[in-house]
Amino acid sequence: MIFYTVLSLVFYRDYKKRIYHLVSFADSIKLKWVQQFLIALVIILLVRITFLIVLPDWGDFGTKWWHYVAFGVLSYYIAITGYSNTIKATIGWQEISKNEESTTEEEPKSKPQDNIDMDFWLKELKAKLTGTEAYKNPELSLSQLAEIVGLSPSNLSRAINQGYQQNFNDFINGYRVEAVKKAMVKKKHKNLTLLALAVDAGFNSKTTFNRAFKKHSGTTPNEYLKQNK
Repeated sequence: MIFYTVLSLVFYRDYKKRIYHLVSFADSIKLKWVQQFLIALVIILLVRITFLIVLPDWGDFGTKWWHYVAFGVLSYYIAITGYSNTIKATIGWQEISKNEESTTEEEPKSKPQDNIDMDFWLKELKAKLTGTEAYKNPELSLSQLAEIVGLSPSNLSRAINQGYQQNFNDFINGYRVEAVKKAMVKKKHKNLTLLALAVDAGFNSKTTFNRAFKKHSGTTPNEYLKQNK
């Protein structure tokens, strides 16, 4: 059980790494509750082994009532959080699968573009992203933006990684943060809440907005307003 649980954590780490390169709403589908469940399960299993080694005469660990309580709580946790996140998980996985399929399908076609003019495509990317305001789409994916720019998903991902040293999720959130800042300059926050400005810019939650804003600006939205009155 420990082996499979640790293996599941490895798969989760790879999943989380991939979604940040494929979609702009990674925070909402990173399924942190899965990681928390797996870590809790590992801890319970390690505690059981520790008791068996340290206190072999104490009795079978598995017969203790609190052992059943621990597993009971964990079972309810995975059931409730799993059920409440079903829709997000389904949407997230479908989007990831679609992006990975399009990337895999286009790899042979994109080989001649391996020596792409990076400067040209970075300018094209900026122009298309600014002109269409595609970043305001809260469910924008790598494949969708690649279609707008006219570049394969794999080459677009490479351009963003090499040109900006960022993953796709952080790159798009950077544009969203700048959009909120521009709205602040226009004093739109006087009539609308910061969350409303964030949603208008493409963010799908207050938590994601605050985290992204601090990452790209080094300060929280409220602190930024105070510093730039």
